Amino acid sequence: MRLQEFPLESRKRAASVWSFRARAEATASGRFIQLARDLARVAAPSVVVDLAAQASEEESRHISLCQDLVEGLGGNPGPRPSVPNFRLPEDLVDKERTVILQVVGTSCINETVSATVLAEMMRLSERGQMHDTIQEILRDEIDHGRIGWAYLAHLSQKNTLDFVGAHLPMLLDAAIEDELFDTPDPHDPDAATMCLGALPQVKRAALFREAIEDLVLPGLSRFGVDTRLGEEWIRTKSGAG
Repeated sequence: MRLQEFPLESRKRAASVWSFRARAEATASGRFIQLARDLARVAAPSVVVDLAAQASEEESRHISLCQDLVEGLGGNPGPRPSVPNFRLPEDLVDKERTVILQVVGTSCINETVSATVLAEMMRLSERGQMHDTIQEILRDEIDHGRIGWAYLAHLSQKNTLDFVGAHLPMLLDAAIEDELFDTPDPHDPDAATMCLGALPQVKRAALFREAIEDLVLPGLSRFGVDTRLGEEWIRTKSGAG
């Protein structure tokens, strides 16, 4: 079934979701540009720096993919979202710790959650342009999550991650805001709308929790991060969404 053959209302709702995603991809591109720059400044392994720079380019490509879907759904993609210029303050007392926390938030948490959500979107999606686009973005998001885990593996050899646990509630608060409360996903999409990449908010909440409990917290724990505050956060927020 071609995108144009779906009900008009379903296409409108899905187009809103993909328009939002295009803007989110622009933000992600800007984040990875910043991370690549700052990882180099704190003497991260060159392979991690290069992968972060590559991720910024891939996120930029995702903008076009999302806008193509908006157009295919009969919507107006509008002007291409600009990539924001993120910069850390030059007078930070401990830039290395700040960069580590940004890597955990951007790569280990956000990209892992995004990949989990995209996998469900792909499972439900209509074969053709929608399925192929989600699959391409998903493949990249999985790789972008691996950047963070690779950097943590490097840092764990130097025992420099003991401070991360105290910041997990802050990082998870930011992630759930991005993933659940800033998105235009409807509360009750019909089956046609879900085939076009829009998930119910309650489903996104369940996938968020699944990604944090099954992937993020165990991954951090393997690298010596005390995840008890993250586990407490999950218990407290179990009704989120």
